[in-house]
Amino acid sequence: MIAKNCEGRVPAPPAFPDAADTALLNAIDAAQSKAACAMADLAIGQALEAIWGAMSEANLYFADQAPWALRKSDPARADTVLYTTAEAIRRLAIMASWAIPDGAAKMLDLLAIAPDARGFNALGSPLAPGAELPPPSGVFPRLELDAA
Repeated sequence: MIAKNCEGRVPAPPAFPDAADTALLNAIDAAQSKAACAMADLAIGQALEAIWGAMSEANLYFADQAPWALRKSDPARADTVLYTTAEAIRRLAIMASWAIPDGAAKMLDLLAIAPDARGFNALGSPLAPGAELPPPSGVFPRLELDAA
């Protein structure tokens, strides 16, 4: 949607985020904290559970906010949703990079995140508005089930 509606550039973040935007980013911050605590205890399953839970929150946010519908009625809000979603994906990809390195790297490539900005220390540096993104492409292969 960013490629189609924002000329392939990261939209600007909102000056005053909506409660839903703030709730999503707070959920990701909480997941980061939970994952770090779990990893300190070598509780890998709990760390993954925290990250995957935040990914589910991001999916729900995107579906609930429906930027494809907002584009027609409130383009500025649609841009806010796209920025917030892209920022959520950036943070979650960094957080999950130890578990799904290839997939996380592809997601970060699609957000034009430099290799030196992919470490956990980059989680506090938000996505740069105006950054030019590469053309979109799939990250994970589609699951094809045999119709046997």
